[in-house]
Amino acid sequence: MELDEIIQKQIVYKVSGMEKAQVKRNLTYQTTDESSLKCDAYYPAEFDGKTKLPAVILLHGDVDPGILKPEVLNNAKDWGGYISTSQLITTFGMVAIPFNHRSAEGRISKMWEVSSDIQAMLNFVNAHAEELMVEKSAIGVWAWSDGVPYLSALLNSAPEQIKCMVTYYGVMDLQLFIPTLPDTLTQAQRENIVHTLKAFSLINLLQEKPKAIPPIFIAKAGLDNSFTNDSIDNFVSNADTQGIAVELLEHHEGHHGFDWIDENEKSREIVKATLDFLKKHLADS
Repeated sequence: MELDEIIQKQIVYKVSGMEKAQVKRNLTYQTTDESSLKCDAYYPAEFDGKTKLPAVILLHGDVDPGILKPEVLNNAKDWGGYISTSQLITTFGMVAIPFNHRSAEGRISKMWEVSSDIQAMLNFVNAHAEELMVEKSAIGVWAWSDGVPYLSALLNSAPEQIKCMVTYYGVMDLQLFIPTLPDTLTQAQRENIVHTLKAFSLINLLQEKPKAIPPIFIAKAGLDNSFTNDSIDNFVSNADTQGIAVELLEHHEGHHGFDWIDENEKSREIVKATLDFLKKHLADS
């Protein structure tokens, strides 16, 4: 699928009138040496600006620099999938906040830079909750693909700020990469990489700090790679033993990105269940 086609794709589940959502665009949440990082805030069409609402932060994934240039993420929040998902969220009585973050450019060491963007986004929402009309005690995060590992560091640093989370077809255990590390690494290089892979593995956080994991909804694409799906299965199994509230739905014939590209009832069922989950833990709690 060509990049232009991906950017124009919209979420497969629609609600009448969702395109009428109110929007505050291009709010700067962090300035780096390279650029100013922006976010948007979407509100229900009937929002009167007087009552604080629960909020869902939309955490996009990354790109393989061997296939696409990292610069394509500069305006990821403006892709059709994130715009339409944000609009959809507002129909469930919540604020949707998509944002742009930097790419790790395929380098493990740069994951910390990306993580700092994501932490800055959460800090921005909390610091500006009054003007954003966001209820700070009711914030959730919906992460896709390569955005999922960053939830581990975010929860490790601020678990009390995230009421629930959603992961779509994301790797839950980057430590599975450790056996593939080249023998040419120095001991210091290897230790740094292993530390990073552990820090961005939700399975590691689950095992070491299970209380940092909020209720979680996991969407699994049956046609995704076995590495991703095995990590999801392992996480769910461990979460069950820890008593963590996990809701898992699998699209057995779904591709990576099924919520944008697979126009069928199962895709719509999973997206609808996702919104019900967020509403239950944020708007109805």
